[in-house]
Amino acid sequence: MQSIKMAYARQPGTYHLMHRLPCQDAVYGCTGPEAACIALADGAGSIPDSQYDAESAVQSVARELSERFDAWFALPDGDFAPQFVDFARKAVKAAYPERYADCTLLAAAAAPDGRLMLCHMGDGVIFGIRRDGGSVVLSAPDNGEMPNQTFFLSSKNAVEHMRRVTVPAEEYRTVLLCSDGAAAVLRHADTGAVAPAVGIMADWLETYDAETVSEILAQNLDQVFRNQTSDDMSIAMLSLPAMADGGEIEANDEEEEDDEEEIE
Repeated sequence: MQSIKMAYARQPGTYHLMHRLPCQDAVYGCTGPEAACIALADGAGSIPDSQYDAESAVQSVARELSERFDAWFALPDGDFAPQFVDFARKAVKAAYPERYADCTLLAAAAAPDGRLMLCHMGDGVIFGIRRDGGSVVLSAPDNGEMPNQTFFLSSKNAVEHMRRVTVPAEEYRTVLLCSDGAAAVLRHADTGAVAPAVGIMADWLETYDAETVSEILAQNLDQVFRNQTSDDMSIAMLSLPAMADGGEIEANDEEEEDDEEEIE
């Protein structure tokens, strides 16, 4: 039986590198009694230190969904968004009382019985890599009326823009979350076409252990993606093999030796 694996990486953009500023994206994954979950957030570039908002949001949300997936999955659509936004805001405030959750938020949680729930706010993208071949956009960016506009957990209308998508996990072998910086490389802005690299990265997660894939992702963000975008970049992936059979979880808690492989 194959393992359920999570891999994720982030890299600062050229502006942050030039000015020796930290990456404001955050990624996290964990497993609990009810689900495996990955989460990704992009801190608001105009807000100093928004990486703290992003980091506390992804950690709190991933742990919550992994431990209480059934309750969140069962909520009616009208109740989910206000309660989920409220939970994420309070989690950030509990960790950093002076902060206001100035970040986007994406999450994917998969239960052993095949239920898959996606949560999405902001200009990131959620891809699904199908078992029968091909990659699709499961949740597209929410930019509002302007291309450079997005919505954060701190936005007044955040509840209106918190999206929940439920899809059967058996149709997909991998879910991939990415921030807008990585999405600029993986999805054509005008046509919405998905880059072949999405499927290639899913193949990595099936072939290598989670730690190695996270290292390969970090290398590609640094050496390949940065040539095509100046923004911070982050990717989180969750494999979905044999989830209905209760597959084991393999996360990337420890560093591995470099295993160089680049997207052409």
